[in-house]
Amino acid sequence: MFEEAIRYPWKGADNVKNVAIGGILTLLGVFVLPMFFVLGYGLEVIRRVSRGDVAEPPAWEDWGTLFVDGLKVFVISVVYSLIPAALVAFAVFSWFVPVVASNGGEPSGGLAALGFLVGLVVFLLSMLVALAFAYVVPAAVAAFARTDRLGAAFSPSQLRSIGGHRGFAVAWVVAFAVTLVASAISGALSATGIGAILGAFVVYYGTIAAAYAIGEGISDLPVVAEREEVAIDESAA
Repeated sequence: MFEEAIRYPWKGADNVKNVAIGGILTLLGVFVLPMFFVLGYGLEVIRRVSRGDVAEPPAWEDWGTLFVDGLKVFVISVVYSLIPAALVAFAVFSWFVPVVASNGGEPSGGLAALGFLVGLVVFLLSMLVALAFAYVVPAAVAAFARTDRLGAAFSPSQLRSIGGHRGFAVAWVVAFAVTLVASAISGALSATGIGAILGAFVVYYGTIAAAYAIGEGISDLPVVAEREEVAIDESAA
């Protein structure tokens, strides 16, 4: 799967055009709005690959749909990032508790140690939660891509179905590896002026390769609509 994922963004007669557009949009991502198009395009890749369309990446067209889909992917990511962010904020707050409790003076040794210990525990917990959510977010995006329903991204049954699927687990590892390699190459290129520009294209290439891996990982997973699950449960009762 890794090799296929690496090759996928360069497939097709319009490979140069597709990578050029995606790279430019990624480079302009500092202005935020262009990244919505890239996110929407990545979602379209997952959607098509999961349905068996792996011949070549989709063309850059239907820009309105790409933008709206990208905005929805962004919302999914933000919602799922709230819990880890809240834990980190609580950890930082815990480190300041001893100072606040001492009215700005030197906190007692026991109070300072307690605040540090609580903050450290919460911080480590937040790292574990962040890692878990790094697995859940792609599963949520994949659920949205498979069903074309935003609500599916927050459906426990959909997340269990995808997250617990062996194919998705393997795909997630591949996607994580591809993203890590792309980030490392981009970081190395960023040491020079022209390299910083090329780095954006590498990041985009890695993003699409990772999207391919996720789509391929869920391609053999049947879609089960929520209403079908409810009907099954009611008939069983």
